[in-house]
Amino acid sequence: MADDKIRDIDKIQEMVQMADSINELTSVLPDQFLVSVGINSESVEDFDVWADELSRLPDDFNNHFIENGWICYEHLNASVAQEAVELADEGNKEAAEEVLVESYDEDTIDYQLNVLKQVEGFTDKEYIEPDKEGTSQSRWELAQKALDDYVANRYHASVPVVIALADGMVQQAHVNSTGEGGNLSAESANHEAWNSIAAHSTGLERLKDVIMRGRLKTRTAEIEIPYRHGIMHGMDLCYDNKLVAAKSWALLFAAGEWAQKAQDGELDPPEQDDQDASLREALETMRKTEQRREKQNECEPRNPIVGDTIPASGTIDEYAERTPEYALVYHLHKWQEKRYDLLASFFQKSDGSPEDVDKVSGNLQHRSLQSFKLVSVEENSAVSADIVVDTQVDYLTGERTESKDVRLIRVRDDGSLAKDEEDGKWTLPNWMVLI
Repeated sequence: MADDKIRDIDKIQEMVQMADSINELTSVLPDQFLVSVGINSESVEDFDVWADELSRLPDDFNNHFIENGWICYEHLNASVAQEAVELADEGNKEAAEEVLVESYDEDTIDYQLNVLKQVEGFTDKEYIEPDKEGTSQSRWELAQKALDDYVANRYHASVPVVIALADGMVQQAHVNSTGEGGNLSAESANHEAWNSIAAHSTGLERLKDVIMRGRLKTRTAEIEIPYRHGIMHGMDLCYDNKLVAAKSWALLFAAGEWAQKAQDGELDPPEQDDQDASLREALETMRKTEQRREKQNECEPRNPIVGDTIPASGTIDEYAERTPEYALVYHLHKWQEKRYDLLASFFQKSDGSPEDVDKVSGNLQHRSLQSFKLVSVEENSAVSADIVVDTQVDYLTGERTESKDVRLIRVRDDGSLAKDEEDGKWTLPNWMVLI
């Protein structure tokens, strides 16, 4: 790409210019006017300085850490990245890497994996007809197993799977966008993209030079970088540590940023840039952001207790609306009523659209839900909730009672994560776990 530094890409320069304009405007407008449009003047003081520092962060991060197997990408926590850069500036890179490693906890990885659900090659899987034997599994589902292994410190299991997921996702995105193969290890493939942090020429391509280095002899000593060839071909044997495991996740999420660009047809810059935002839109964005922050500060985590604060089973009226348990119980009742049209709107495809009614009915018409009982509800964040539910299902071969772990995701109408937006609805993307 033409930009020498990540800070020169359009999206970051737009942020810097917007900050300059906002700071300049708020310095001349009366406080009463700013208050009337919902903006606190104190919250935008030195906004341009903050934006300038943030714009330099991706380049500073990569300059410090890419040779160590880390990479900056759009959804990397900026506060964590800034802390790591400051420690590295002080000459304490070991402490900086400890900060980075600890940031890859279960909740962070789970959130990042849900971001990747927008990438078709990460969630698509083969449809198996109900009357045929066999099963299928998406990369997202396999990633959930890798996350379980990671949380349980089974790094020998998680690392090769995560690297393979990154390789395969990029390969599929490359095939979909160009008609030709081009996984991460392909020397002929270029994984740069316009207006991208991870896929800048100083990002993913530079990281590939590190992790794709040849490993021609067996090494039994512990490594600190996820060398793809050494790990996948059995030449690096002591890769099973948290440092390598965390860097493997970072590789996957950075690769996902490129795959999303490829899917959206944004590898190359558009001929005309018609995306300039007006100052009014910028102020409105700031106002909404401030409102969201206030809401988040006011929110308390929900800890519903099955059998105490919520019933294990019952009518839909016994559950609070807009909660994940309400959404699940409502649609389990619809399964009992064979309302496959309503279930299809609850079951979400990878692109955010409702599942096909024919696919839902094809899978459920010979599976009759006799009863169900909630076991536990854990609302992890504003966008995800884990529910354990016991189901009694009448199959053609007889009845089975099983415990199902389901994860609900709250999305907007366009399929993107709803976070703290009021218009979000709870959906079940991986709905096949129910059957």
